[in-house]
Amino acid sequence: MRHLGPWDVRDRRTYKNGPQVASGDYCVKLTVGETVSIQNFTLLTDPRILSLGVTEAEIQQQEALGLELIKLLTEVRKYIHGLEQEKKSAQGARLEYIQAQLDSFVMEEGIYMQPKIINQIEYLYASINGPDQLPSRDAYARFSKLKALVESTKSEN
Repeated sequence: MRHLGPWDVRDRRTYKNGPQVASGDYCVKLTVGETVSIQNFTLLTDPRILSLGVTEAEIQQQEALGLELIKLLTEVRKYIHGLEQEKKSAQGARLEYIQAQLDSFVMEEGIYMQPKIINQIEYLYASINGPDQLPSRDAYARFSKLKALVESTKSEN
């Protein structure tokens, strides 16, 4: 079971591949025509994961960081999409500003290009969205730096 993933401009990829949900009590709602069925259930952690020494608290921390990264990734993707749409009709100084922002956020096409902000966020998200484990201190530090970088880059004029 997974949360919704980040927004994507491509409809078939939007909200896909979210972080796995931690164990706990959940509710499912099924609607078929006029009939609505609601059922509560408890989701348990795979005991094989727990036998490896991974704790419920670590899984919850991984889930929480994944959700924060989804928010940041969605924000940046929507920001980039908005800039790309505005670029189509922009002129002069506004066009230069938009291009500078896009150059900061989006990697150029080619071989061995420098990863930009969006690529770094996607990489961090992919690295913590895998096996059940406690995200490293480096992952939290990188998230904080990327979040600050997004805000400072967006505020540049």
